[in-house]
Amino acid sequence: MNPIGFNDITFSWGEQALCQQLNLQLRGGKTTVLLGRSGIGKSTLLRLVAGLLQPQQGEISGLPGKVAWMGQQDLLYPWLTVLEKQ
Repeated sequence: MNPIGFNDITFSWGEQALCQQLNLQLRGGKTTVLLGRSGIGKSTLLRLVAGLLQPQQGEISGLPGKVAWMGQQDLLYPWLTVLEKQ
């Protein structure tokens, strides 16, 4: 598995800079955990990796072309459990 590389990534929400010239390499085939308080950009990094957002500067490398992502609160069928959905 290829590593995922954040190469000189800059991204802002309006006037709020979330990352400036971020360089980060994530090992392929391994689990990586993003920890931090609310609002610091964890979900934004995932959206950048998934291609849902584009960085203002830099590039993300190493992705095979298909990325799936489901947020912590999927809300697809909030009234059903996994067993009830069958």
